[in-house]
Amino acid sequence: MRSRVMYLTAVIVCALGMTACAGEKGKDLSVQPEGTGAELQGNVSQEGRMPEAEEQEPESQKSVTELGQEPEAAAGPEQSGQETGTGQEPGSREPEAAAGPEQSGQGTAAEQESAPAGETDGEYGIRFDESTETYEAEDGTVLLTVETSFPVLTIPAHEQVAETINRYVRQDGIFGGDGMEGMTVQEVLQWAEEDYQARGKDSWYANYSLYKGYGLQRMDDDAVSFILEVYAYTGGAHPNTMLYGLTFDTQTGERLSLVDVVENEEAASAAVLRFLLEETGKEKYQGAFFSGYEETLSRLLREGTWYFGEDGFHIIANTYEIAPYVAGSFDFVIPYEQADFLKERYLKKAS
Repeated sequence: MRSRVMYLTAVIVCALGMTACAGEKGKDLSVQPEGTGAELQGNVSQEGRMPEAEEQEPESQKSVTELGQEPEAAAGPEQSGQETGTGQEPGSREPEAAAGPEQSGQGTAAEQESAPAGETDGEYGIRFDESTETYEAEDGTVLLTVETSFPVLTIPAHEQVAETINRYVRQDGIFGGDGMEGMTVQEVLQWAEEDYQARGKDSWYANYSLYKGYGLQRMDDDAVSFILEVYAYTGGAHPNTMLYGLTFDTQTGERLSLVDVVENEEAASAAVLRFLLEETGKEKYQGAFFSGYEETLSRLLREGTWYFGEDGFHIIANTYEIAPYVAGSFDFVIPYEQADFLKERYLKKAS
């Protein structure tokens, strides 16, 4: 079991470029440490789960269609959480024994459906295709539930641009193929089967879960921005969630890197660090972060940790990066009127 966790940790660190540590599978598979329930400006996801040595019975997993629902408040400073984005937002999920069609053996039952037409902005439209797949033991007990939610962008005047973006998020993106957080579905299913055999039906309190979904944050003639949420529960004391920002040029369909959107990368990094030091130094965050977290802030701005919202330029600090697990992830927002390090075309003017 320990080798699987080491493998998972290595892949997460490699894929997301984040400092993480992991415990034994079946005890705590999170990437150590976590955040606090501190008041956040534009907070997207707060997991609110205490890291305990003993396993606890998790609460029911939220439906994949509940992408904007606020998770349970965690212990810590009061949270104001300014809303971000214009579309569905990813929310923290909790494991549950998902009900699926009856099957024999480790069969699968897949349901895929297109969500109704969603956000529109002039010529732009978006919907989310959602799917749920369940895997059962021979006695019908659900062992693993796999859920996905992919955006389908439509741009009538630029169909090829929309197709390029849609293809990237579904196939060519950060967690492409059938893998999530460096784990394939078959690997996780095998772990679940072994765990179920060891525990027995009477002690099987929650099925394993994997989730990969996108939340729309901004969409206009200059850019479309998403938050990708990847969630995994593999039998430990609590689930593990990672957030990743992705932004595309709506004129070309190409994914934008940091150097594409700022005037000067070095100056942008310095400006973001000044903002983060000032923001996290506020009284509402007192006691929320790890000792020496300021050093981590200097490395926080990198590919995958930023995105455009309707309200400003966002920087994500994932669970365990600057604070304990109980805080979840942090989403700091620099209002566009203060983000003078961005190129003019990406500065969204207040209406």
